[in-house]
Amino acid sequence: MIFHPRSKARELHSFARQVRTLALADRLDRQPVEKTRQRQLKLLRWILGYAYENVPYYHRSFDREGLRPGDVRKLEDLSKVPVLRKSQVLGNYPGDIVARGHTRGGSFKCRSSGTSGVRGEFLSNWANRDENYAFLYRLRSWFGYRPNRIECVFAFFEAKKHWYQKLGFIKKYDILMSKEPEEVIQELISISPDDIWGVPTYIHYVASRTDSLPVPLLFALSSGELLDPIARKEITEKFNCPVVDFYGAAEAPYISSECPAQEGQHVNVLNTIIEITEDGEELAPGEMGSVTLTTLTNTAMPLIRYDIGDAATMSPEECSCGRHGPMLTSIEGRDDDFVKTPRGKKPPMMARLAVYHPNVRGYRITQESLDRVAIQAIGDLDEETRSTITEKMRATLENPDLEVLFEEVDELRPDPSGKRRIVVCNA
Repeated sequence: MIFHPRSKARELHSFARQVRTLALADRLDRQPVEKTRQRQLKLLRWILGYAYENVPYYHRSFDREGLRPGDVRKLEDLSKVPVLRKSQVLGNYPGDIVARGHTRGGSFKCRSSGTSGVRGEFLSNWANRDENYAFLYRLRSWFGYRPNRIECVFAFFEAKKHWYQKLGFIKKYDILMSKEPEEVIQELISISPDDIWGVPTYIHYVASRTDSLPVPLLFALSSGELLDPIARKEITEKFNCPVVDFYGAAEAPYISSECPAQEGQHVNVLNTIIEITEDGEELAPGEMGSVTLTTLTNTAMPLIRYDIGDAATMSPEECSCGRHGPMLTSIEGRDDDFVKTPRGKKPPMMARLAVYHPNVRGYRITQESLDRVAIQAIGDLDEETRSTITEKMRATLENPDLEVLFEEVDELRPDPSGKRRIVVCNA
């Protein structure tokens, strides 16, 4: 089966597409931003027409708004299209949101982890999948990764290997996240990988249980949840390598990523348009709002102005690395993780900043009400530490009478999804 001609031909075709994508992405990096925007507009006008003709949900939605695909003549006109919510996608899946001619069996499937409480399945055509895989390779190559390197992925299950992996090309080992850190460390020593990849809370969980890793790593790749500065610092120190963060989701596996300058995350402009919006209106760079995604080449299940459920800020500046295009300077996490104050909501990072202290190595914050917060923490929570964190938390949540409860714990295990919500708002 390793040399099955159909399988081999499909993989070779996929490889060729990824090489073309890499070449195109490099050209987009070098050319003026206006040329990239012209290309995005051309793809946007095409996908709008395609969705109107082939996806029943969009046909109804456009008609209800009195909108036609031709009404979008420039990128700014995208704001005429109503925002798409996850509930609308799931409520119309698969019959009315999947394009005619595409099926679950014939498409690439990606499922969300369900950390927000709702699991979903999202489809893409194989060409779109190859584009995103090419971007993932490109990201790692910026930090020294090459096809002959060895990569360890912290995963839920051991994935089936491709034929070229069985021949030693792109060597990847899956390490199950059900394993204890001590066992993982021994496995890493045995495999001696060039890089590791996983959700940051699990990488941090492993790093926190060792003094150092006697294996030279090019980088630790973090994805799937918000990277905490405490986690980044400890992983960097324990594993003696940079932590590289990238942002993706089941709906769009590659949205943005860090480059070696690590001044923010470069947005994928090849097959997406990213807006930062509030109530459907695009915000100016520097303003925090909802991440709103439009996929430009996914013909199986186009997502147009899709509110992905996260909050972020677009940078007003370009990166010093010389690559052109938009950048996300901060990704604040899921909208439903925002903490509440008497005057409104604040991003979860504000609450996390309040807990930063040399004596705290890991934590979970639960806002039980406007007047009460519970903090589970790994570290030495002496009286001075508790007092400092309490005062900072009261200032953050604008409540001088806020009750802050502390619990010292030995570890904070990830959720069954493999992720760990660091801020939970039940208020």
